Amino acid sequence: YQAGKEAVTQLQFERAVSCFSKAITLQPDQTQFYVERAEVYLQLCDFNSAALDYKHACYLEPQTKTHFHRLAFIYYLQGQCLCDQGMFLDALESFAKATELKPNFKPYHMRSLACLTALGRYSDCIRLVTNWLKIDPPSADLFTLRARLYHQINQAALCYYDLKAALRLNPSCADALSLLEEMKEAAECSRQQAVSKAVEGELTNALSKITTAVEKNPEKAQYYLFRGIIYRRLKDFIAAIEDLVLAVELCDAVAECSEREKPDNSNSLEEDAQAQLVLTYNDFAVHCFSQGFYSEAIKLLTKAIHEQRDESGLFINRGDCFLKQEEWLFALADYQQAEELDPQNRSIWFRLALIHNTMGLHSFGKLNFQDAADKFSLAIKYKPGVAQYYGNRAKAHTRMHRMEEAKLDALSALILGSTNDEASSPASVCGQSKYPQSEGPAKFKIYSTIIVHLHILLLWLCAPHWIWIKMQNVSFILNVLAHLNSHLNSTLMCRMPSQDIPQISNKYSFFGMSLKGLLAERLCICTVQSHTAYCRIDTQTNAV
Repeated sequence: YQAGKEAVTQLQFERAVSCFSKAITLQPDQTQFYVERAEVYLQLCDFNSAALDYKHACYLEPQTKTHFHRLAFIYYLQGQCLCDQGMFLDALESFAKATELKPNFKPYHMRSLACLTALGRYSDCIRLVTNWLKIDPPSADLFTLRARLYHQINQAALCYYDLKAALRLNPSCADALSLLEEMKEAAECSRQQAVSKAVEGELTNALSKITTAVEKNPEKAQYYLFRGIIYRRLKDFIAAIEDLVLAVELCDAVAECSEREKPDNSNSLEEDAQAQLVLTYNDFAVHCFSQGFYSEAIKLLTKAIHEQRDESGLFINRGDCFLKQEEWLFALADYQQAEELDPQNRSIWFRLALIHNTMGLHSFGKLNFQDAADKFSLAIKYKPGVAQYYGNRAKAHTRMHRMEEAKLDALSALILGSTNDEASSPASVCGQSKYPQSEGPAKFKIYSTIIVHLHILLLWLCAPHWIWIKMQNVSFILNVLAHLNSHLNSTLMCRMPSQDIPQISNKYSFFGMSLKGLLAERLCICTVQSHTAYCRIDTQTNAV
């Protein structure tokens, strides 16, 4: 042993190893012999032999921490040499052994991290740094380090949040500030590319670009708004709603900042996000409606109405859903609300007429004729040009024995029905007439329509109360009716195929009634020669 010590002082390391080996052979339980030989091996860069001798020393004296620390340092030196030679996997193994022997010594961990990075094992690096953050107090350097690792594996959102955490701990951290600014510039560049793609109609590519922008700057409300619009145009309504809700929440978070830090366009951006969210709810509801999912459509429209209560179209659409579910009262309430918001919208009038007519038919089926007549009257009020509404009200009046009102409604239905028949006839739809060589049916319809109008005029003149009638007008109407009846008969009998006469005659059977009989039961006409003379007729006593 003494000879070995002298050889070390003379830098004769091979002779020293030989001397220490002889000493160990003679006294193998002497820890110091192993320690001295290990140090000589270390001078010879024989790390494996040095580590083996220190292992013996640790085995002989496990209570001595110095031996363990020295063994860890040997592994560290071995790993550093291997790392310099580019043997990163072997170096990582040596650093791992050093870390196991001295777990609280951060440089050993950092060298392991360097080897993992050189090997491209970034996920293992992130796991290692995450463990440090859990064990040690958080620091800006660690968050910045993990952010760079996330940046290497294109986890831009996680990188962004780690940089934000680092800046909260140290607002002047230069590395974090530079990397964050770089990410914001890249995000804005991606947004501009997305806008260009969207203008060109390449929505899928635009979605990819704006998604990249969102990942690199996930706290930018404008990016979520734009991506939500793209999702809505691609009919991905669920993703669109999620993005637009996030945009609104981010705008609200900005609104909570002080006025000095608040952007000037935050209010308009929030309004745009709210409007797009309402549009997405509405489009999603329309999609559900087209698929027959009326309950889901109602829920979506209710959310849209909650966000924007001054849009009549939302109430109209929800009313249509209620109408499909035969929930008449809810549908009527929505249509009425829509009418209050947009009183001149004719489509709302049409729906109100339809719902009142439907409710009237429902009341008619329950034998509640007065309520049915009132509902039909409301339908006529909103849509006076539909013959069906007059016909339905005529039936209700007939059941209540109001023959005069029923007759007037029947006449109105007949006039409107003839007009609608012309509009919806096969000739007008297909461009071909059933009677291509004859003008009889056309004249017949014209004459019959005029006669009906004249009949209504006479009924109005003969209303059951005291009125003033200019007798010359009555005489003129009688002459016109007689003239038209003659043309009607000639057209009906001579210009039309005989097999169609019974069908048309039944349809216009009201025209066959005696005009004289029609007037006789309503008034007594006195012939007056002077064109300026008037008479007052009492229809109750038939007195002039």
